[in-house]
Amino acid sequence: MVLLTFESETEIILRQDWQAQQHERTKELNRRRQEEDEEEERKVQEYREIGTRLKRFPEEDVKKARKLVSSFIRAEEEVEEVINWFKF
Repeated sequence: MVLLTFESETEIILRQDWQAQQHERTKELNRRRQEEDEEEERKVQEYREIGTRLKRFPEEDVKKARKLVSSFIRAEEEVEEVINWFKF
């Protein structure tokens, strides 16, 4: 048994509009994904460049610098926790 359905003109237009909207959303998502991929690649290149530059310095100085940066990051996190505590 074959069941035939007929779409009205309105249903066809609505379906076509929906498809066009989905197509635009897909294009937008793909554009965003491309931007994110490009940003990630920029970050990777930047970190590689930093790593290459760090090789020029004595290892002990690099370790000290890393510890210093790490302490700054921890301090920032602690300050943020205190700020959030006072918000409530």
